[in-house]
Parts: sequence; structure tokens; C-alpha cells
Amino acid sequence: MVEPIPGYPRLNRLIRFGFVGGLNSAAAYLTFALLIRAGVHYAAATLIGSLMSMLMGFKLHGAFVFRNSGNGRFLRFLAIFLAMYGLSVGIQSLSRQWVNGYLAGGAAALVTIPISFLLNGAFVFRPDRNSGT
Repeated sequence: MVEPIPGYPRLNRLIRFGFVGGLNSAAAYLTFALLIRAGVHYAAATLIGSLMSMLMGFKLHGAFVFRNSGNGRFLRFLAIFLAMYGLSVGIQSLSRQWVNGYLAGGAAALVTIPISFLLNGAFVFRPDRNSGT
């Protein structure tokens, strides 16, 4: 698995994020590509792949990356997911004018993944002020 580096908690979180994000992204993109191949509209393929990734990501990022996995955080996670879905479909809609659907989906992922990490770290999985978790 991913071994921690003593004395570098932020770097360890980034490494864990990369590991989980890579798994999530691969699963979401594979689902997306298979659905596109089957003739599903790119917006629906993005939604289905993203939903699968969202459910998997909520649990893995909370438990493994941020070490803060309370289910009460799900609505904040969902709000960020919906924003990233909208951004992804918008990027794909624009970029499909110049590239194929597969590349458009990949381009959207390159933009939305880092934004999602920053937003989730700041608003979803941050320690609660009152509880210390």
C-alpha cells in the first residue's frame, strides 16, 4: 500500500490523495469510456461514471486521505460533486468542438480533479471546530 513518510503529514496526505484519486479517476473514466463506446450521451456517461466515483470517493477519501469520514459530511461532498459535474460537462461541451469525446473527458478530468481535492479538503473533510475531528 502507501507507506507514510515520518514527519511529513501534508506530503503523506497528498500521496494518499494521489493513490485514491488515481483509483477513483481510473474507475470513473473506464465507466465513462465504456458507456461512450456503448453509445450513451457524454453527459449521461459522465454522470454515471461520476456517481460511481462519488460514492467510492466519499468513503475512501474520508477514511484514507483526510482521516475524517463522518457520514454527516455527505451533503457538502454532494454539493462539490454537483459543481464538478457541471464544470466537467461544460468543459466537455466546449472541447468536443476540437477533440473527440474521449479526449474531452480526459481534459475535463485534468481540470476538475485538483479543484475537487482543494474544495473537499477545505469544506468537506476539514476538522470540525467544535468536535476536534
